[in-house]
Amino acid sequence: MRRAAWFVGALVLILGCDDGTDPGSGVDPSDMMSESDMPGGGEDEGPGEDAMPDPEPQPDATTDPEPQPDMAQPEADAAPDAEPDPEPDPDVGPDPDAALNPDAFAPDPEPGPDMGPDPDPEPDAALDPPDVGPDPTEGFCEPCDDHPDCRALGAEAQCAELLDGRGCLPGCAENDDCPAGYYCLESRCTPGGARCDSCVVVGCPGDQRCNQLTGQCADRAGRCGNCREDVDCAPGLSCAPVGFSRNCLEPCGDGCPEGFDCTDGACVPAAGFCDPCGGGCVGERPVCDFFTAECVQCTAGTPCPEGTICDAGTCVEPPPGVECLSGLDCREEARPYCVEEEQLCVACRNDADCDVGAACVDGACAEADPCDRVTCQDGAACADGVCVGPDGLPGCAADAECPGDDRLCNPATGQCYRQDQQCDADGATAVCHPGSDCIPNPFNPMENVCTCARRDPNDFGEPNEEHRIPCQPGGTCIQIGDQPGFCGSF
Repeated sequence: MRRAAWFVGALVLILGCDDGTDPGSGVDPSDMMSESDMPGGGEDEGPGEDAMPDPEPQPDATTDPEPQPDMAQPEADAAPDAEPDPEPDPDVGPDPDAALNPDAFAPDPEPGPDMGPDPDPEPDAALDPPDVGPDPTEGFCEPCDDHPDCRALGAEAQCAELLDGRGCLPGCAENDDCPAGYYCLESRCTPGGARCDSCVVVGCPGDQRCNQLTGQCADRAGRCGNCREDVDCAPGLSCAPVGFSRNCLEPCGDGCPEGFDCTDGACVPAAGFCDPCGGGCVGERPVCDFFTAECVQCTAGTPCPEGTICDAGTCVEPPPGVECLSGLDCREEARPYCVEEEQLCVACRNDADCDVGAACVDGACAEADPCDRVTCQDGAACADGVCVGPDGLPGCAADAECPGDDRLCNPATGQCYRQDQQCDADGATAVCHPGSDCIPNPFNPMENVCTCARRDPNDFGEPNEEHRIPCQPGGTCIQIGDQPGFCGSF
């Protein structure tokens, strides 16, 4: 009985705590049981808050008894040692004290400069650009009056007189000593075009390219235009080797235009080389005029059909009494040249139109002194159209008999010549084939080259030895139309 009374008292105490009753000031257990039913038979001190140990949990202890009206207390008065409710999640609901703080429900502030990295850091905090090294042309073309003004570029720097004024340029011994676009001329790195306002110095607009030789800006090259790299070509084109040059070409894509073949992914002219017309002359005007860069019906090497003449690139019927407008219209082998003033075909216009040993007289070739158009190197003289030495032997019979490493011997004529087909204007060590003249190079007046002439000006495949006026052995005759050509080494 005592054991049961003790257990009931403990249960009441626990329930009172669970209901929020303070065991020190709430319902007295003695009000619910007699003293004799208390543990210890009433002589022992009744169980208190501090003396009574927590009982072992019993299965039926988890069930709350019927609530008693006088035991219900507000949750706010819960005993300190009662099992606390779980801590509220700060994100679940508002702070109970929020009503006391009007700012508690204010929205988060918009991100500002003080939230995260400063979007406008101080200049000394900004990232420095990558170090690409000093400008190799820094100080070039600075205005100057005399050489000492340019010593910042080195002891060999010069105050150079250029086409657009004076400017400082560094010294050099060869082109490799100079930056790209500069050339070592007169021991100084000179910008292309020999001007300080050259595009090598000041650059070009984005849609143009710089011609580093002339120093002038130019439009990017179109199809078949000359180039050195892709940047020289118009958008969509690439720079590729074509024959002996590099030209801008279109990609094959879905196919190539007429007159082009797909080679290595690029549309290459079927002729194997690019011409000034872009390599696309086909149909009724299949020929490119190299001088006008226009597609035409006729030009040098491509005459009109029999019975018509070539008038400004178009084949037409000749007016009465007109035989020719140019040599293209003279197809008779005996009269291959046109006297344009008279519009008549003739055998020759001057001595250069005749074979060696002949001269032009009244439009016809006549016999003449065979040595009239022969030049011999120093130490040799012409006899019967060939060069001989004082002993009457050929002027040379082997290369070793000609001075200089690049001098060769033509034993058929006894002449010494240069392998690159250039000649000495005074005929000292390198001379031209009999019948040929030594003239300035049309493409480089600082050099001299030999003239030549094919028997058929329209036959570009005619061998050198069959030319009416050949080049020295190993040379190639570059001739357009019936005007004399010149010799080159290719």
